[in-house]
Amino acid sequence: MEHIRECIAKAKVPKRYNSTVFPRPIRKDDLVLRRTLMGAPTNKLTPNWEGLFRVREEVG
Repeated sequence: MEHIRECIAKAKVPKRYNSTVFPRPIRKDDLVLRRTLMGAPTNKLTPNWEGLFRVREEVG
């Protein structure tokens, strides 16, 4: 019984998340930020984002 409830709860998570997150189309010549590399040394004052970068071409 508990296993069934757990499966139902796990199925609700992506449905709830996807209802509030909207895909943002990125086109050529848009300005974007890029998340910094995780392998680099960090502390609490290290920026989480780097950029602005201009999109050169659309892929996919």
